[in-house]
Amino acid sequence: MIRFVLPGLPPSVNNYLSKGRRMVWLEPKARAWMEACYLHMLGQKARQPHLGPDSELYVDLRLYGGWQTSGKRAESQWRRIDLDNRIKPVLDMASKALGFNDCRITKIVAEKVESESERTEVDVHERREIP
Repeated sequence: MIRFVLPGLPPSVNNYLSKGRRMVWLEPKARAWMEACYLHMLGQKARQPHLGPDSELYVDLRLYGGWQTSGKRAESQWRRIDLDNRIKPVLDMASKALGFNDCRITKIVAEKVESESERTEVDVHERREIP
């Protein structure tokens, strides 16, 4: 298993890419997050085991943050962050930092965890490690 702890939360996929007539590019905030996390991951990578070249991968993703607010209505008590919109940027960044094609990922588990500080934890497993 490879584990990374990243500062902050990933950008939403809604604010991740922009499209022009003939090209697609990363938004400046998304690029800044990707570059900061990429460097952070490279600093942690030396202490991690290596992934097999052709193994199927399983990713466990946890987003820590203050999700509950003090709203009066039940649905307004939760900070409006869609979990599924935060997965793609993390997978793109992890695959770049670890040097694998994200098509090798066959299982993803993601959750929001209540916490006072924002951070993102990513565990990458080879599928043979999972019962």
